[in-house]
Amino acid sequence: MANVLTTIKIVPSDPEMDREKFVKEVLIDDLCPKTNIQFIKYDEEPVAYGIIAILAYIKNPDSEDGADDLNTFQELLEERDDISDIELHMQTLMDH
Repeated sequence: MANVLTTIKIVPSDPEMDREKFVKEVLIDDLCPKTNIQFIKYDEEPVAYGIIAILAYIKNPDSEDGADDLNTFQELLEERDDISDIELHMQTLMDH
């Protein structure tokens, strides 16, 4: 079965956010296990006024369940007070 590679742009509300800690504790340890999403890697992208966005690369199955998992992942991020904006940045199919 094919998988979907998604990049989500996560903009923190605080420019002083420890992005590495957020990725480890929130994305990898908390949200990915809850949603059956596989974390691949992250990059950082300057936004403005010292705020640096997290570009999270995640993978999920190309199926209805996989799409539901991705929606749940995004909803859980949107509920967080330390995040000001979330944007689905890119999606593409991948073989593995």
